[in-house]
Amino acid sequence: MSVDGANVCPSCRAPRPAMGVVCPDCGYVYTTANAVVISDLSERLDALVEQGLSGKAYNDCAVEIIRNFQIPHIKEEVLDIMYYIQPKALEKASPVSLAWRARQREVFERAKSVCAGDKANLAKVSAYESSFKAKADNKLLNWWQLTPMYAKALMAAALIFVILLLIPAKDVSPQAYALRFDEAVKSAEWEDAMEYLVKCPAMGTLISDNFVLLLESLIKESRMIEAENVVKQYRQFIPSDSKELISRMRHLFIDKYIGDGNIEKAMQFVDTSVAEELGTILKAYIESANESAALAFYRRYSSKFSKYDYQQHCKVFLLNDPVVLEFLESHGIKVK
Repeated sequence: MSVDGANVCPSCRAPRPAMGVVCPDCGYVYTTANAVVISDLSERLDALVEQGLSGKAYNDCAVEIIRNFQIPHIKEEVLDIMYYIQPKALEKASPVSLAWRARQREVFERAKSVCAGDKANLAKVSAYESSFKAKADNKLLNWWQLTPMYAKALMAAALIFVILLLIPAKDVSPQAYALRFDEAVKSAEWEDAMEYLVKCPAMGTLISDNFVLLLESLIKESRMIEAENVVKQYRQFIPSDSKELISRMRHLFIDKYIGDGNIEKAMQFVDTSVAEELGTILKAYIESANESAALAFYRRYSSKFSKYDYQQHCKVFLLNDPVVLEFLESHGIKVK
């Protein structure tokens, strides 16, 4: 067989299978010692499987077979055994693949010796050896592959335990969330502040002042839908006895909606027991020149205005509504 024909059939030049004894294309029988070595190795290893050996028993027998076969001396035969061993040696690290690796290192030395004057085949040997070393000499990968599964599980558990020890647990108490909420509001990080509301509603009245500040900021940015949703879901964050905060919250919405010309929407936030807020709505109707709305509103809440705002009484009086005039007279409100 010529040097260039080491991997082809000498009869038909078809690719020669590494483990084959007979050419699959033309039926030519390979008669080199290498074919005998490969065939013998394959048969002996297959026999172990046929005997039902597995686990440690199989490994021990296979390793013994691999350690003791004779490496050929003829160039073509050495190259063929090199091709045959390479994929087996690069399998996942195990007693068998490690045995193949040990023999492959010997084969490389033999191949470099017999190909000393053959640059083409020497280059092939060098390429195979480089590919082999890239994986076979990776000590960390080999160690990990040889480590039993139970040991890997123990190491993973130990690593998680160490991480849990090193990383302090996040404080999820209402007080801690209240502090995060306050910091978010002070930094104008409104999305973060609302997220903390969702995550820990238990912080409740711990954040009452900043809760109103959050509303004020949302309203200033005209994020009215978000502001109203916050009020609906978390109004309980303002204590019921904190009249000043509750009034401040209502005025935020009233002033914003009146400023936008949406008096009906502003009315939804009015406390009808507070004459000042009713006066704000009436004034808005009058200034918008909506005479019918102003009269209807005044008729409905006239008893709440009793002598409250002389200027507004005068403005309504000028509308000359008989019901209004009668109310003013009955309450002794002189506007002439």
